[in-house]
Amino acid sequence: MDGFDVAFEGYGVKLHWYRRADQLGLFAGLSASDARVHIRRAGTDLSVDERRCLTGVELGYRIGLPAGFHVTPWIGVGYAWGADDVMLDGKSFDASPLSVFPAVHLGYRFR
Repeated sequence: MDGFDVAFEGYGVKLHWYRRADQLGLFAGLSASDARVHIRRAGTDLSVDERRCLTGVELGYRIGLPAGFHVTPWIGVGYAWGADDVMLDGKSFDASPLSVFPAVHLGYRFR
């Protein structure tokens, strides 16, 4: 959003269900996280920290690569509980409770 700098940090858990025993191919999942969101009005020292709990669903596809590696494109859609609009220095930061998060993970599976 113009005029604001936003950063977040937190932790979460994910639960994925794979159709195959080797955990490759299509998967679906649930996620939950706890985050601290730092919203700062650009060009000022005005800021606010908010704590938000997020829940969501995920859908992806894990592709096996040689030597135990894999690549996993996935997308998550989440809802941030307590995502309130913030007013700083006369300007409003409109906080959307919905988020869409596409990602690609590269990984290795220990056996």
